[in-house]
Amino acid sequence: GTFASQYHTDSYLLFRALCKLSSKTLPGDENVGVVTGASDRLSMGSAGGMTSYFSGTPIVDPLALNSKILSLELILAVFEHCGDAFRQGEKFVYAVQSYLCVSLLKNCMSNQTVVAHLSLKIFLLLVRKFKAHLKSEIEVFVANIFLPVLESPNSPFEQKVLVLEALRALCADPQMLTQLFLNYDCDFDAVNLFKDIVHHVTRISAKAC
Repeated sequence: GTFASQYHTDSYLLFRALCKLSSKTLPGDENVGVVTGASDRLSMGSAGGMTSYFSGTPIVDPLALNSKILSLELILAVFEHCGDAFRQGEKFVYAVQSYLCVSLLKNCMSNQTVVAHLSLKIFLLLVRKFKAHLKSEIEVFVANIFLPVLESPNSPFEQKVLVLEALRALCADPQMLTQLFLNYDCDFDAVNLFKDIVHHVTRISAKAC
């Protein structure tokens, strides 16, 4: 069979179901994080295609919101405790690329702050544990979502705080910074993530003085 045991099969099906449940769009989030062609890698339009963050948060069905929050909390728990079978299994890596990253792209800039916060926490765990499999996905998140949020004068304060918290967590790990520089800035086919992060954070700190 495809999986080593029935436990692996059940784990995969449950994880995929959680990703799909977390991907369901809440009212007010229809235009957040437009995603196209998500299979082995993510691709999306420019930052100009993303609108309406945290502004005038609409009334949401409590059941739909709680279902999304629960699914994200369970996914977070999966990555906090997953072992080698999950991190190195081909099917599980595929599920992360094809289902979870699409969900996070929709949710990390949600109008619901708790949803955005959970999604960013999951993204940071992905960077730490799955970075070898998610080079293009990490590039999309940082270059097409996080940095444009910091650059835009229209981004709400709450949104910028969440993005800065995510970048602070990345920058607190010296090994991670080194890997960002080697994997992206030293790659002629990739964007200069390390340089762009430093540039944006420096500009923000200068404005605060």
